[in-house]
Amino acid sequence: MGDPWLHPSFRTIETRREDVFVKAMRFFNLGILASILILSIASSMGQITLKNPETVDLRSIGISRPKGITYHPARGTLFIARRGAVFEVSLEGERLNRFDISYMTEDSEGIVYDHRTERLLIVDGTDNVYQVNPDGSRAPRRVFVRLDGNPEAFGITVEPSGAIWVVDRHTEMALRYSRHGRLLWSFSCRDILHSFEDPKGVSYWNGNLLMVDDSGGSQYLYLTSVFGAMRQFVADTTEYGASDPDGVTAVGSDRLCLVSSNDNLLLCFDVEKSLIPQDFVIAPFSVKAPEGFVGLAVVNRIDADNPVEIQALNHEGDTVDRSRLFDPIRGSGQAAFISTEASTVRDLKTLILRGTAGPIQGFSMVGNTSLTHMDAIAGHGDPETEMYFPEIRSSAPSPASGAFFRQAGTTQPSEVTSVFLFNPNTSQSTEVTVEAFDLDGEKVAQGNLELQAYGSFTGRLYEILGDDFELADGYARVTADRPILGSSYIWNDLNAVSFIGRSATTSGTLWAPHFFGGQAPDGTILRVVNLEDRAMSADVYLYADDGSELASSRITIEAKQVFSELLDEIFDFDGLVTGYMKLEIEPRDASTSPGRSVLATLTYLGNSSRTASALRLVAGPEQTADFLQVAQSEVLEIFQGLAIANPNDSEAVVEVQVFDRQGEITASATVIILPGGRVSGLLTDDIWFGDGFEQIGGHIRVTSDQPILAYSLFGNPDYLAAVEGVPHIP
Repeated sequence: MGDPWLHPSFRTIETRREDVFVKAMRFFNLGILASILILSIASSMGQITLKNPETVDLRSIGISRPKGITYHPARGTLFIARRGAVFEVSLEGERLNRFDISYMTEDSEGIVYDHRTERLLIVDGTDNVYQVNPDGSRAPRRVFVRLDGNPEAFGITVEPSGAIWVVDRHTEMALRYSRHGRLLWSFSCRDILHSFEDPKGVSYWNGNLLMVDDSGGSQYLYLTSVFGAMRQFVADTTEYGASDPDGVTAVGSDRLCLVSSNDNLLLCFDVEKSLIPQDFVIAPFSVKAPEGFVGLAVVNRIDADNPVEIQALNHEGDTVDRSRLFDPIRGSGQAAFISTEASTVRDLKTLILRGTAGPIQGFSMVGNTSLTHMDAIAGHGDPETEMYFPEIRSSAPSPASGAFFRQAGTTQPSEVTSVFLFNPNTSQSTEVTVEAFDLDGEKVAQGNLELQAYGSFTGRLYEILGDDFELADGYARVTADRPILGSSYIWNDLNAVSFIGRSATTSGTLWAPHFFGGQAPDGTILRVVNLEDRAMSADVYLYADDGSELASSRITIEAKQVFSELLDEIFDFDGLVTGYMKLEIEPRDASTSPGRSVLATLTYLGNSSRTASALRLVAGPEQTADFLQVAQSEVLEIFQGLAIANPNDSEAVVEVQVFDRQGEITASATVIILPGGRVSGLLTDDIWFGDGFEQIGGHIRVTSDQPILAYSLFGNPDYLAAVEGVPHIP
């Protein structure tokens, strides 16, 4: 077989098929998910609740059309920016001071108190960051810094480290800068939520970003991670009379305020914080084939014991069972179970898991008891009103197609895409439209359904699109009038491949920390879907572990069409080649947009294409990455690899820790990755934990002093399971 992971030393093992199911049960008993079938979407967000709203009509104190707001902790007051002026206001809404800033800008949009200089920093929709003293006196320099890349900054905030965040409403980006104006990191608000089109204000709060969206019909306050992951939909600001939110600020750790321009409002709330994250949603997936079953692993994100509550729902969103499946998970520990053990109800459609003492995260896999069809999801999807599945395939339904793949005694193979759609709104239903497109971008089918509040759909794609739906290869678009969650699985004669429903990526640079080629028909498939109305080009760069460029090639994708090729068909490999990948997407207009709306994935093929697993290309690196399952055992013939790439200009110091199911650290390694370099290997390689390391269950934590890219893959010659790291919840 071709090497499905990192280097030729990946073992080729002759597995006795009659022992596989026994091994699968043994895996489960040890806490591994290599034997279980699941669809899942996890979320790592903390919850905040707004209480006791207080409203001030700013016109009553002589302020109109407020644009930005910030809190000054030493003075205990608010500063509100409007065109050419800054006002100081007490927390009770009393106007204390006004000073003119028209000498430096006539169009102030965002303002923040900078704890390092003890000055106010102001942005005006350009790349200039201005500064002024809180008493209104002029600073030594009018312009504090100019930001690289010519952003149109409309909101600004400062981290405790001193790094500067701005939001650019025209490119729909959030951008992180050094104090010298060097761009350190950015993400598209559209990557958080496709309808997030008009970021106007931003505030750093408890390690996250509060951002207001002022797009038409979507006046929302969001809590996001600094890497662009949705934490929470905090509020629909129109419910409080704020139809035009322009600025937001945290007032300590338990209060926040925002201003609404057209409404001339100052609106402040008490904040009630909870460690309990948004629900971890699992789909048991209502399988008809007897060989499929469901399970997951749950990691406790706090240091104390954490009981997990499990709520079972039917398709209509009704609670049909509620239970506590297992003893409280130990601090930083892990538990695993099969979903049929979570409820006495056989016809459940969705499971909701909650850590009752603090956050949990989940890992899950799909598969069958013979372990011939396996894939994994680790991470989370965020609620979306528009999401895509980058790959769908479906053979014509037949009496045999109730199973996932060809049944004994039948002649027609079954290529089936199964989907899970869930409405996380507990009080309102939503209308959903599903559209299928072929490789040429032509819409070939459309179907509609209604998801009840807390309701779901689990089933074959043709159950939505019609019994005559048949498609050799294509992609799907799912739209809803309220944000929903979704996943899909493709089942065929050889393997299973899973995807989380996500919005289109609009970043100009996408990364993958692992590829392999030169082993056709095995290798890595690059798939890029162009969702725009005109052709686009992209440059594919392959890098070796030392950071040197291995090869590059330009690809072109016509409007709405799909590019899908094995890397061996793009590049001329001479034997096995591994490394990491960068995809540079041609911008629409370099001055206004960093990239295009695309879907991009890699699919790893091994064992003469009998094993497959797909991962998305990511928009940028992160400083933490957790892998929620450990699966390394020579006895059980399972091997796990880890690849970490450093795309930065400086070296990265990376610590990798392994936790067992009890939350104890069982192994650790610290590596220094050179600028542009990569380290990769099996967990038993010397670069990680050395020969003799063996563990089933638990999780891996990766932390770095620089943002890095990380993937993991585990399996045996019968299956692959590739996962991307999820950001660690501190």
